[in-house]
Amino acid sequence: MKIINNWGFGIAALYILFVLSVAGTVIFASFQNVELVDKNYYSNSLVYQKQIDKKKNSNSLTDIIKIMQDKKYLVIIFPDEISQSSLSGNILYFKPNDSRLDFKEILKTDSVNQYRIPLSRFVKGKWLVKIDWMGNGKEFYNEEEVTIR
Repeated sequence: MKIINNWGFGIAALYILFVLSVAGTVIFASFQNVELVDKNYYSNSLVYQKQIDKKKNSNSLTDIIKIMQDKKYLVIIFPDEISQSSLSGNILYFKPNDSRLDFKEILKTDSVNQYRIPLSRFVKGKWLVKIDWMGNGKEFYNEEEVTIR
């Protein structure tokens, strides 16, 4: 009983609990999966000015790209001012919390400047739709967050 009432025992017990909690935190953190936004983050940052110019081109359009969901499809509607025959590019579907689910599609619109992709291709949750496209001789870039239900 005298050991428990001793100040030295209390300080030692506190120190041991602190060391165990720090060790537990380090072990827990070492098993966590860390996802980078981009594997080539630093090399891609060097060409970012081109991306800024593409975003300015997108902002200069009178109409914006619209992304909507219906029961079966994710629909991307391109502005009418861009001719359907000149539209080209690609779309990256980016899942922020799991890069294994990311996928890329080549942009092919229908006769009314719409691109449709089945919702069955997606896992429910938050996605970033990154559209790198060209139309009427200009390059554009749009990025929008979409929640698949």
